[in-house]
Amino acid sequence: KLKPAGVGCVISPSQWPVHRNPRDCYRFLPEGLLALARWGGLEVLELHHDEFRETPESEPVGDSIIVFTKASPDAFRPPGDDVPRHLIYYIYPRKNSNWRWNVGMLRPRLDLFDGVRRVYISIDDTTDTPDMVQQEFGDARLEFVVGNNLSTGETIPFITQLLPAVRELPGYTFYAHAKGVTYTEDDPRYPHVMNWTERMLDLNVRPDASRYLDSYDAVGVFRRKLSIHGTPWFYPGTFFWLRNESMFSGDWHRIHKNKRGGVEAYIGRHVPYERAYCLFADDLPLHLHWQTY
Repeated sequence: KLKPAGVGCVISPSQWPVHRNPRDCYRFLPEGLLALARWGGLEVLELHHDEFRETPESEPVGDSIIVFTKASPDAFRPPGDDVPRHLIYYIYPRKNSNWRWNVGMLRPRLDLFDGVRRVYISIDDTTDTPDMVQQEFGDARLEFVVGNNLSTGETIPFITQLLPAVRELPGYTFYAHAKGVTYTEDDPRYPHVMNWTERMLDLNVRPDASRYLDSYDAVGVFRRKLSIHGTPWFYPGTFFWLRNESMFSGDWHRIHKNKRGGVEAYIGRHVPYERAYCLFADDLPLHLHWQTY
């Protein structure tokens, strides 16, 4: 992975000419490489295409070259965009689980959030201590709330401790939780869940993701138009952005409190399908399954 302030270079050989109609973002030619860089939140330093013909009659052969660096969190914000980005996060730090890996995946992305950053730590006799969780986050500016683990998991803390932290604030809020903490390393699903978690963070927590909230009320990935706990659609995995102004203008307390999947169904209960945006893999034909990842 490219480190902050690191520089990368990709050289893409080709055996066909650049052909725009009006743009060609399908192939790894200059416009395709530029589109990928922008999608990944990278700052392009140099981009060009060199080609030649072995004979006047032969097809052109060439290289497309792009040099890039990791963009700052504000790289995709237009001038004057000072909309706060908030983070609310749930973690169940079960002993000998991957919760530290989850923290390590989130920690480098914290700079994107310049508003509230609240972490709810759910504990019981099987978990590590809240102090251990706080130490794992290092010196990051975070607000921690600690509570007893419930049979419904994240559902009640989400509605009573996490959403209230941003309810009266302007801006956009991202919600996520530590995934895979109930799996053991010998479980065949374990590596797939870890890969799924990394993909959801990569796709959601990038500089340009929340820009879609200028036009939509919710943003996420892997959206499914499928009923779950009474909602007509949902973001599988429960990582999503919400637009505070829209979310808290109505009956935002409404949630399926008796189910572990209450948060997964929450957005679909409050946001119409057409008012939500999917960043990647919208309404896949098959229900998402751990083997997919």
